[in-house]
Amino acid sequence: MTRIVAHMQTTLDHRIATADGTFWQPFDWGEREQAHINDCYRGVGTWAMSRVHYEAIVPWWEEVAAGRVPPGADTLTPADVEFSTLLSGLRKVVFTNDPTFAAAPVLRGDLAPQLAALDGDVVLSAGPATLAPLWPVVDELLLAVHPLVLASGPALFTVPLSLSHLSTTTFPSGIQVTRYAVHHP
Repeated sequence: MTRIVAHMQTTLDHRIATADGTFWQPFDWGEREQAHINDCYRGVGTWAMSRVHYEAIVPWWEEVAAGRVPPGADTLTPADVEFSTLLSGLRKVVFTNDPTFAAAPVLRGDLAPQLAALDGDVVLSAGPATLAPLWPVVDELLLAVHPLVLASGPALFTVPLSLSHLSTTTFPSGIQVTRYAVHHP
């Protein structure tokens, strides 16, 4: 049976990016936080994501997997290198209506049943407009909350959700990584 885990980075006010669509600075994500997320990705078979997420995230981690330090990174930790290896081993599927996108298999149309039909555990990353209709097939939310408030920018949650707390890990940086079970009516 497929287990779908939505994994998102957010601020205290649940913004997933700044008003101009970029990550906030400083993005205080260290080796401890990355090692924790690595543990969450073990055993996952597929990473399903929006095209925007794919284009922002996958090439960066491919640079790490190739042994290069990507633009914007000062150094790479062993946890970074391990994460790049984990991601390299994942099947990637991308949600897009762009007919020219060919970097990974594409899902279009009604995404929820297509996600539910995937084999094995799936990590899901997408913006709020894409996530909203997918929550009914999501089993778990893995939320990394950064200790800052943006006050503007896209908000993660645009629909009501019923959640149960599973675990929280707090890091010296103030980042909290929390897992929630998603309840469905």
